Amino acid sequence: MDAIGPCHFVIFGATGNLASRKLLPALYELEVARRLHADLRFIAFARRAWQNAEWTAHLNTSLDEQLGRKCEPAVFARFAARLSYVSGNFDDDATYERVADALGDAKLPVFYLEIPPFLFGTVIKGLHDAGLTDAARVVVEKPFGHDRESAIALAEEIH
Repeated sequence: MDAIGPCHFVIFGATGNLASRKLLPALYELEVARRLHADLRFIAFARRAWQNAEWTAHLNTSLDEQLGRKCEPAVFARFAARLSYVSGNFDDDATYERVADALGDAKLPVFYLEIPPFLFGTVIKGLHDAGLTDAARVVVEKPFGHDRESAIALAEEIH
């Protein structure tokens, strides 16, 4: 990753059920196994107006509950050091400016959308308007529509 700079993984909906139950415990377990690249950073995005310390406390409690055991303090500290928290509203341009600030010099961000599908277009437009999608990847984590017609409409909206 040195040739391209640090890699950032932005999790939209980081305080939601799916992130709390599946994604974040899986990422923590990769940290336990030391399988995450040293340059990999995570930006947790949600609407809750928290600071990093509040996010970290929530994450620690959530991981303890989901894993069914206490996080190892040294491993959690290492994992938490990779994370920062950004709050905002999906339809607010200032939100995407804060995401851009958090990304810093990241060259190839990944935007992971663990949000309701009706918000995909809003978030992707916000990222695009902020100039954040040129070299980025956007991953959607939900069923893509509820039938063929809605999937086609959603694909048209986000493209």
